Amino acid sequence: MEYRSAQHSIPTATQGVALWVAGAFISLACFGVARMSIGTEGLLFGVFHVSVVGAILQLALGVTALVMAGSARHCRAFLAGAGLLMVVLLTYGQLDPAPVVADLVPIGPADVWLHVVLALTMLVGAALPARISWRTISWRRPKMRPAVTGENGRTAS
Repeated sequence: MEYRSAQHSIPTATQGVALWVAGAFISLACFGVARMSIGTEGLLFGVFHVSVVGAILQLALGVTALVMAGSARHCRAFLAGAGLLMVVLLTYGQLDPAPVVADLVPIGPADVWLHVVLALTMLVGAALPARISWRTISWRRPKMRPAVTGENGRTAS
């Protein structure tokens, strides 16, 4: 009986960005729910506005990002769509002084900057070329070749 090893594809940079975005959204949702469980709606870390609707939306976006991370094409579509959604929510929150759904739009300056960074990360992740793999942009140090020494013990140049 012959066993075949499963072929694992190297994740693309877009898939890596989607996984990081999923982690950020799920973390924000969990911290928000934990904050709401010990008291009423308020500020997370004393900076970010927390609401039930926002936590549900963040959890939904995080789970969707995890599901879409299986395919580079789906990641690209998710990151572009969610990034544009964040830009629309940011714009709506900044232009309307009394938004109808206040729990969905960023309220304070820290919320606005957090959402700007997330939106830009998602849009840049969606625009990354498909041929760049996650290993290409890793932060490992390059392997150094050993120095070749000459007859007198000095390095050859």
